[in-house]
Amino acid sequence: MFTRRHFIATTAALFSAPIAAPVFAASHLQDQWAAWDAEVTPPGYDPAMTNPWGLHPRLLPTRVEARAGLVPGDIHVDAIARYLYHI
Repeated sequence: MFTRRHFIATTAALFSAPIAAPVFAASHLQDQWAAWDAEVTPPGYDPAMTNPWGLHPRLLPTRVEARAGLVPGDIHVDAIARYLYHI
């Protein structure tokens, strides 16, 4: 039988330093991601002005006016036009 005591003990063990350290240590990966981005991004790349991969202009990032009341950081999907909007 699973009791409140088991839940508390399991939760405490899960968030203890030896187990949780690898999960919460993802901040060191940001340096690796930045290095990887530097390898694959062409020099002088500006998403608003350049197209080094020859993509169709419809697929390039574009700034658009968003509706008032949208929460910054959200991603909105226009399923009909098949666009993603990062607010």
